[in-house]
Amino acid sequence: RNYASEWASFRERFPTRPFCLLIPNGGIQTLPTGFDLDTVNNPDGMDRTIVSTVNRDNGNSNLAQDWFATCQLDQFPPES
Repeated sequence: RNYASEWASFRERFPTRPFCLLIPNGGIQTLPTGFDLDTVNNPDGMDRTIVSTVNRDNGNSNLAQDWFATCQLDQFPPES
């Protein structure tokens, strides 16, 4: 697979759509080219791509993380 090409195609089709990549326990090796610098086609300059390492809570609510907050989804209007 060519992840850089797939990411570029996704961004071409959906230039302003937010995208949050949650990585469980650091389990990813590389990001597609351009992924971490994704401010393309965003006239407001807002970075719509977030990458965050998350923990597995294994059903323990004390270890649960708020992924909505992690992805900063409250910054975007409904249906964005």
